[in-house]
Amino acid sequence: MKKLILFFVFAALLYPTWATTPAKTDGPLDESQWQEITKDLDYTEKEREKKNTNWPSLPNFNLNGQLIKYAFFTLVLSVLIYFLVRYILTLQGNAAAREDLQVEVKTLREAEENPLTANLTALIAKLVAEGDYRGAVRAYFLLVLQTMHRNKRIEWKKPKTNFDYVREVANEPFQPEFSKLTYYFELVWYGQQGVLKSDFNRLEPEFTQLLKALKNDAK
Repeated sequence: MKKLILFFVFAALLYPTWATTPAKTDGPLDESQWQEITKDLDYTEKEREKKNTNWPSLPNFNLNGQLIKYAFFTLVLSVLIYFLVRYILTLQGNAAAREDLQVEVKTLREAEENPLTANLTALIAKLVAEGDYRGAVRAYFLLVLQTMHRNKRIEWKKPKTNFDYVREVANEPFQPEFSKLTYYFELVWYGQQGVLKSDFNRLEPEFTQLLKALKNDAK
C-alpha cells in the first residue's frame, strides 16, 4: 500500500514534464503534424513594457561652454595686454634711465655723439680750464637742448635745426631768452668767430639763467 502511494506521488510530480512533452514520432514530421504540435505557440514578439524611469535632466552645456570659451580668451587677451603695457613701460623707463645716466666725455665730438647722456657740465668746466671758450659756448648750448628734451619741452632729433627748436618752444615763457642765445651761438659757432674770455664771461650768465628757468619750469 505504501509503495502504491509513493508511485502516485511520483507520477504527480512528473506530470508537468510528460504532459507537455510532445510525443515521439518514428519518422520526420509532415506539415499537418507540425501545425498540430505548434498550434498553441505564439511566435510574435511582444513589446516589453518600458519602465518609466525619471532620470534627472542633464544641464545644457552649449551656452555655458560658449561663456567659458569667451571668458578664457578674454583672460588670455587681458594677460597679453598687461604684459605688453608692462613691457612698453619698461622700455620707456629704461630709455629715461639711460638719458638720466651721465656719460663722461672728454671732447665736444664725443658730446655731439651722445648729446642726451653726455655730462656736459663737466665738459664745460674742462673746456673753460683749457681756454677753449668757443667750445664751451657750444657745450652750453648742447646743455640747454639736453635740459629742454628731458623736461619734454622739445623732442631732440639729429636732423632738426636750431631754429626748429626755437619754433618748437614758441609758446614757452623762456622762448625769448632761448631764441637770443641761439642767435649768439649761431654767430660764434657757424660764423667762425673767436670767443675771448671776456665774451664768454658775458654769455655764461645768460646760459646759467636760462638753465635755471628750465629746471624750475620742468614738467
